Amino acid sequence: MIKGLHHKVRQGALKRFHGTASDPDGSVSKVQISLGRLPDSGVGLQKRKKPGHWRTAKGTTKWAYKLPHPLAPGYYVVFSRAIDDQGLAERVFSRRNRNQYFFRVLPASR
Repeated sequence: MIKGLHHKVRQGALKRFHGTASDPDGSVSKVQISLGRLPDSGVGLQKRKKPGHWRTAKGTTKWAYKLPHPLAPGYYVVFSRAIDDQGLAERVFSRRNRNQYFFRVLPASR
């Protein structure tokens, strides 16, 4: 579950993603996120976009992923998934599941 992400953020204000993860057996071995940029028009936001490259977050039941650099202004989608001790990972993503969020990075204030 991704926490604390707003629909609109100023460039430079978003420094990390964080959240919590759980497994019915209590065996979360790692959490990964996938961040994708969407077309700049913002029209339709391609809600069926699939996760791309997965990056491993720090922590398991409480996790965080620090962004290596500020995101450029534009439209983005972020996914998170928990992976258990047997290598099984979440495969269904939605806002309702709290593991998929669309957001916009606005230019920095002057």
